[in-house]
Amino acid sequence: QRHPQQQQQPQPQQQQQQPVVQPQQPQNQSLDRQEHLDLPKSDTGSQEAERLEAAARDAQETAEDAAILKRYRICNLIGTGNYARVYRGLLVSNNKELAIKSINLTKTSENYRQKFLPRELSILKRVSHINICKIYEILQVADRIFIVMQYCSRGTIADLLQKNQGPLNETTVRYLFAPVVDAIVYLHSLDIAHRDIKVENILLDFEFMPKLTDFSYSCSIGDSIAASPSPFDKAYKTVTTLKSLQHLKNYRGKNQLSLRLNDTFCGTLPYLSPEMIRQFPYDSKKTDVWSLGVCLYVMLNDRLPFPFNDIKLMVKRQLTRDFKFRTNIEVSDACRDLIKQLFDPEFTRRPSGVEVSRHVWLSGPRERPKPIM
Repeated sequence: QRHPQQQQQPQPQQQQQQPVVQPQQPQNQSLDRQEHLDLPKSDTGSQEAERLEAAARDAQETAEDAAILKRYRICNLIGTGNYARVYRGLLVSNNKELAIKSINLTKTSENYRQKFLPRELSILKRVSHINICKIYEILQVADRIFIVMQYCSRGTIADLLQKNQGPLNETTVRYLFAPVVDAIVYLHSLDIAHRDIKVENILLDFEFMPKLTDFSYSCSIGDSIAASPSPFDKAYKTVTTLKSLQHLKNYRGKNQLSLRLNDTFCGTLPYLSPEMIRQFPYDSKKTDVWSLGVCLYVMLNDRLPFPFNDIKLMVKRQLTRDFKFRTNIEVSDACRDLIKQLFDPEFTRRPSGVEVSRHVWLSGPRERPKPIM
C-alpha cells in the first residue's frame, strides 16, 4: 500500500474587491480537505468528455482568479482540492515566485466556514518557523480567500518518493524527518496541534528543506476540549489498551496544566492514531506524534505501516504494533526503536515532540536528497 493521494474538483466563482487580513507568517500550500476525514479516493478513470469538462472548469476558474489578483500573475495550476486551488504565481512588482491558494467559499460547508477556516487563519498569523511554509498575505475578495505563500519547487515528500520509485535511504530520511520534528516541537510549544501530518503535507524547497503546510485541521489545544463534562469517563470504560485506570489518572495528574483531551474526528485515515479512529478522547499532541511515526515509516518503506481498507484490522494491528519493514532495506536498530516508540498504542506512553527530538537516532549523519529528473 502506498501513501494515498487525494483528488478533488473545482467550480467557478465571482469577484469583488476587499482585501482583508495580512499576517507575515507561515503556513499552507498544499491541497485542502474534507472537514471530517480525508479518505483515499480511487481513480476510476474519467471518460474523455468528463476530462474536457473538468479542463474547461479549471480554465474558467483560473481566469476568474487571475482577474481578481491584480498584484500577482498566475502562471499555472499546481494543485486542486474539494474547494481550493493552488497556483504558482509571480509578484508583479519584482517577479518573486510564490504559491497562491484560492479557497472558494461557495463550495465549503457552513461548519468549515464557521469553525475550521477561522481557526486555520488565526493560527497562520501566530506561527513563524523555518520549517513551516511561510505566509506573505491573506486576502478576501467576495467569496474567495487567497493565501499567498512561499513556493516550494521540489513538491512534497510524497512526490519525492514517487520520483525515487522506492524507499529513501536512512541518512536521507533523517535529513527530511528531523526538521519536521523541529516544526512540531515549535507548534506544540505554542499549544498548537497540526492534526494532519502526512508526507503529502510536507513541502520541499529548492534545497530539499522540509516545510510543513496545510493547517486546515490544526487547533489551539485550549480551543477544542471534548464537550462532555468528563471526557475521561468514556476512556475509563472503553480504552482497553491502557494498563489500568490509575495509569490514566496519574497521566492526567502530571499533565493537568497542559493536557486537554479532544474528541474531533479529523485527519487522513492511514495517519490517524488508534485512539482517534476508535473515537476516544485523545491528546492532540500525541496524535501528531503518531502521525510522525507513519511519515517516518513511509519514507523508509514507500508504503503505509497498517492496512486501512479494513478499519477493524487496521486498529487491531495498531494496538499490537503489528507492522513489518521491507525485507530489502536496511534500517538501524536505533531507527526501529524510535518507530516502535512513536507507534505506542497507549498515548500516555507515547513520547512528546521534545522527547522525539532528543532520540539518539536523530543525532546520526544526514544526507540531502539528490535531484531526480
